[in-house]
Amino acid sequence: MAGWPATAGISSFKKKEEKTDWDTGAIVSLVCAAIFLVFIFAANSHSYYCQLDDFESLKMYQRIEKVYEEKAISLTTQFASYLAEAYPQHEKEIFKSINPGTVSLFMVKYPELQASKTLLSLVGQISALQTDRYSQRVEFEKTLKEVRFRPKSPFVISWLIPTLPPDLAPIAAEAK
Repeated sequence: MAGWPATAGISSFKKKEEKTDWDTGAIVSLVCAAIFLVFIFAANSHSYYCQLDDFESLKMYQRIEKVYEEKAISLTTQFASYLAEAYPQHEKEIFKSINPGTVSLFMVKYPELQASKTLLSLVGQISALQTDRYSQRVEFEKTLKEVRFRPKSPFVISWLIPTLPPDLAPIAAEAK
């Protein structure tokens, strides 16, 4: 049996001091992977905090809408009491059918009320509150759309994104 030469195949192994292209490529790949992971973490953290911010915005919109609604009901009650004083024969009909959305109809139904600056001011305030309330509702729906879209975005890790809190879930279900 002829033996192998003592140096056969050893020349293909690198010496410890030498760097090859593979070493440089591995280091560059690891650095790129680390940068990519930092970017992914930052993007997902941003989405996470945006989601939490949107939850708080939804709660704020609900509270503001409730305040607008309470104020509109209060002004409508004032308007109805004035109508009841001016038209006692129609008091039952007035209190049965009046709400913030129908106040303007009573101004048309009873044209002599348009002479009262107080009533015109009340109707203007009620209309402005109703407009503000609807604007809040539009903002609520826009924010709700973002809350629904974020977990479905292909650019975020969906299990990192918090789900809708239980106190907002019934309202979100209504909006669908």
